[in-house]
Order: sequence, then structure tokens, then C-alpha cells
Amino acid sequence: MRPDLPPTPYPTLPQWRRPAARSVARLVRGLAAGLVLLCPLAATAELLPEPRPQATTDKQPAYTAAEFALAFVGKDARVTIDGVPFGGDPEKLAAIVTDAMDPGEWNYPRAVRPDTIFGRGIRFTTAPRNAYREEYRIAVSFRRDLSADVETWCRAGGADSGRAPDAAGGKTVSMAFCREDTVLAASHMGFDAAKDASDPAFGEAVTAATRSLFPEQIFHDFARSNMRLPTR
Repeated sequence: MRPDLPPTPYPTLPQWRRPAARSVARLVRGLAAGLVLLCPLAATAELLPEPRPQATTDKQPAYTAAEFALAFVGKDARVTIDGVPFGGDPEKLAAIVTDAMDPGEWNYPRAVRPDTIFGRGIRFTTAPRNAYREEYRIAVSFRRDLSADVETWCRAGGADSGRAPDAAGGKTVSMAFCREDTVLAASHMGFDAAKDASDPAFGEAVTAATRSLFPEQIFHDFARSNMRLPTR
């Protein structure tokens, strides 16, 4: 039996229980403070964009941002497409592919987007109507033999090496940035989850392969330098 304790200002809480009560109160306050700190973190996590799919880089870029500008900025960027995945209308496929290649889809910070840096837009198209550099193009293929030497990807006939001429293609898009027959960069990306060309998974694969050809770092370095745009 505990001895009787003198009266306290806490008639309903015996003195010997007060230390334990204070410990519980401190614990509750600590938990509440922790929740307050975690809530902004949770909200921030919800605002962060989901990771973008990453394509496989088959050849690291062998060009500069200045050459990119010479080839495409303020011009029509010529695109050739080999193969028609899922079948259907090649012209509709071309529109879907070139829309997904647009720099606005690359998700780069505005400060390092090509149209911001160079002050002029870029139009990827399979039917160039405006000024364009004929020696430059993006060779897109849905039936390329990926085991073939990457250096052949820009050569005539190299796009469908190892495949029958009428093959519709598999579930992979491969790309090469070409200066005539020279491969300046190359990449590929699968789209196994896509059900047709209008499926977002298909467009994401095309965008990912394009970003791999034109990585952000090239434009970042150009933006931080004092390089001048080529005029020829």
C-alpha cells in the first residue's frame, strides 16, 4: 500500500501518476509534430512527375548543339519511317510518330529546350514543305534488326536489315540521327504494352527514343556557353 500523499491541485490525478502522464503527453505532441512535418513531404511526392520511360542508347551523340541547330532549328526536320506496326494507314502513323517526337514532349526544363535556346521552332515531319537540310534526317524504323551494326542504320537498305521487305514490324521503335550515311546518334525503345498506335504507351516509346537522340545535357552545355549559332 502507498502512503497517503498530501493534497495536490490535481484531485483526479494522483501525484504519483503525473510523471507518466507528462511522458504520454510529450509522446503525443512528438507524434503530432512528426505528422505535421510529413504532410508537406507527402504532398510534394504527389506533385512530382512520374519517371519517364528511358530508351536504350545504341550510339552516344556524336554532334554538337550547334550542328543540331544547323540541321533542324527554324526548318522542317525530315523524318523517314520504315514499317507500320499494328498495320493501318502509314500517314496516320506518321502523324502520331512526329507528334510524339516534338520537343514539347521531351519534358526538358524550359531553359534548355531547343526552341527556347535557339528562339525558333522545330517541326518534325515526313513531308517537309519549308526549308530543310536534305543531308540530315531522323531514320525511324519498326522493323530494324537491332543486332545489325549500328553504323549501318543510316544507309540505304540498312533500316530493315535481316527482315522481309513486307514485314509490318515488331514492338520496338529504333531511331538514328543521320548526316547522310553517318550515324550521329542512335537509340531504341520497346512498346510491348501498346495495343495500337494511338495507345499512350506507343507515343511514350517514340518520345523516349527521340530524347535519347537529343539528350538534355547537349542543350544545357550550349545554353551555358557563348557559342554562336551557325549561319550557313
